[in-house]
Amino acid sequence: MKKLMKSEVGQGIVEFALALPLLLTILCGILDFGWIYSQKYQVEHAAFEGARYATINSKTASEADVINYVKSILPGTDVTVTSTSTEVKVTVKMEIPIFTFVASTFFGPTYDAVSTVTGAIYN
Repeated sequence: MKKLMKSEVGQGIVEFALALPLLLTILCGILDFGWIYSQKYQVEHAAFEGARYATINSKTASEADVINYVKSILPGTDVTVTSTSTEVKVTVKMEIPIFTFVASTFFGPTYDAVSTVTGAIYN
């Protein structure tokens, strides 16, 4: 009986079973936050490109043209364009779905990425 109690057969499996949930949680968190960061960068890029397009083509492009241009870069977004004679403001909003439980614990089922870029119009 003492020999069986001192036996270490299966110890590695038990330690692995205890460590696996923590490792999977860390992996899921890396995947979720990487996905959110990547999508947020795309939203920021689309807002920048929309403001750039609006300032370069300020004499010919309408607000609808800017909205269509931004939606051609990043489909599935809400785009708002506000322009005056001296500046244009482009706001892009996109709902990013979250895949695992880690980020959904903080943000819910989706994350709203919003980016606003203001460009100056020089005549």
